[in-house]
Amino acid sequence: MGNNVSVSPGVWIITDEHDVNDPLFPEVLAPVRIEDHAFIGSKAMILPGVTIGRGAVVGAGAVVTRDVAPLHVVVGVPARTIGQRRSEPGYRLDYQPAFE
Repeated sequence: MGNNVSVSPGVWIITDEHDVNDPLFPEVLAPVRIEDHAFIGSKAMILPGVTIGRGAVVGAGAVVTRDVAPLHVVVGVPARTIGQRRSEPGYRLDYQPAFE
């Protein structure tokens, strides 16, 4: 996970699956990589082996089955590119507790 990444509530990041063609049904690990300044919307699902590029935006409820290019905005099931961010993100996240 990169720096200044925002992961919204209810996001699933899945890093393993099973080989359904093997009679022993073994677990297969495939890491997920999320680069700097990415934003993942609520209830999105990132599937094994995917890279979310620097500054990319994943819309709420999207199911990401393939790599997302830097600065691209993806939505839907399966996720598809609908646009790009217009500028290079340079913010620094500094979240504070909502309640004390």
